[in-house]
Amino acid sequence: LLWPHCEDPFQGIVDQTKAMFESLADLRTLAHLLKRREAGEAGAVETGALAQALEIFQPLLGKALLVKHNRKARYRVLTALVPRVGVQALLDQEQGLVRSVLIAMSDQGVGTCAAALLEAMLGARATVEGDAWWIEPMLDVLAQQDTRVRHGLCCYAMPTIAKASPGGIARL
Repeated sequence: LLWPHCEDPFQGIVDQTKAMFESLADLRTLAHLLKRREAGEAGAVETGALAQALEIFQPLLGKALLVKHNRKARYRVLTALVPRVGVQALLDQEQGLVRSVLIAMSDQGVGTCAAALLEAMLGARATVEGDAWWIEPMLDVLAQQDTRVRHGLCCYAMPTIAKASPGGIARL
């Protein structure tokens, strides 16, 4: 029901759709936790939160990753899932995710949405470990001869990296 509204040209509708999606995701999480508590698994609820979230959101994550790379919905849903399932779950589901996100930035139609996903991933992963997960794909994409891709990186990726990981540009 909400997927088509992720593509709406009016930002107000997109913002409302995002809020509705996040509310539904929170309700789904709460329902899952209540179900586990009722089943007597109260101790298990507090441990392994990311594993539980991945269990809850695995079907949605799979569907989001199947959406074409030129659709805003793909990046908006994945951005909303980052704080719930973690960056590693996304990277495990699609090995070339970072590379495809960077290449998507060459499309002005989805560039800002792809940049928002990159920012969410950088923010969530900043304190966990180093930068190898995004630097190697970035260098690979920068080495391409396609000027549209390089322009997209300059317009979307570089400012996002400077904002979300201030030392990231220097490490790059």
